[in-house]
Amino acid sequence: MRHLVQSLWVVLLSLAACGSSGGGPPSGTLPLIGKAADAAAAAVLYSGEAISGIADGAVEIIDRLDQSEEGTFNCPEGGTYTIDLNGNPPTGGTMTLNGCKVDFDGDLATLNGTIDFRFVDNDTMALVFDMTATEDGDTTAIEGDMTVRWRFGGGATAVQTVWGDELSLSEDGFTLTFEKYRFEETTDLNTDDWTATMRGYLRTNEVAGSVYFETLERLAGPEDDHPTAGVVIVRGLAGTRVRITLMGEDILLEYDEDGDGTYEDDETITWDDLD
Repeated sequence: MRHLVQSLWVVLLSLAACGSSGGGPPSGTLPLIGKAADAAAAAVLYSGEAISGIADGAVEIIDRLDQSEEGTFNCPEGGTYTIDLNGNPPTGGTMTLNGCKVDFDGDLATLNGTIDFRFVDNDTMALVFDMTATEDGDTTAIEGDMTVRWRFGGGATAVQTVWGDELSLSEDGFTLTFEKYRFEETTDLNTDDWTATMRGYLRTNEVAGSVYFETLERLAGPEDDHPTAGVVIVRGLAGTRVRITLMGEDILLEYDEDGDGTYEDDETITWDDLD
């Protein structure tokens, strides 16, 4: 949750300021023109971090709050949680959070609502969220479904794959929704460097339409930091698109605003420009 609460709000504000204007690969229904193109690119850049952060947070909650038996229990930093199990032996259940305070590496979050969980197999868990997370006075509502799978890859690597049909994040009346999304991250267990791929649709309640995003070249970055390499394409209505190339601290944005297959304009920004 901490990644979402700490970094996503900047993107929500930028998207809220933008408006829409007037048989191939998947694409969205929002014309990627002007501010809409810039805001969509910014949101996509943070999408992987948001999805991965929610998955990490949810798994950490379930790991740290015992769900082996039914009942109501105390949370580590205050509040309570209640477990209702399904099946015998249990195949999953519902965790109800009641002002449950959990410390995520020094960031104290207060959690309310429910997480339905189902153990698909030894390394896969299906989740359904209907909850809020409050940190530093900001409350984010999280609703929708997510499946998380962890596996060890070749050598000293761990692979986390996250996918779902629909996941919505809301704060102060603004909602960002991922649809038919998939994110996969491979981490080097010796260095904590990572690479990732992602794809899906993205829309908001402030703008009529959606965009489709996917990696063309794997994203890569150092431990707990933004990507420093990789290429992502964002597709909108009628062939409009933005190509995002990550180059260290620089981000190259290339625009095809008339959908003719040619990038007519480009600009280079930095991660600081997004913050």
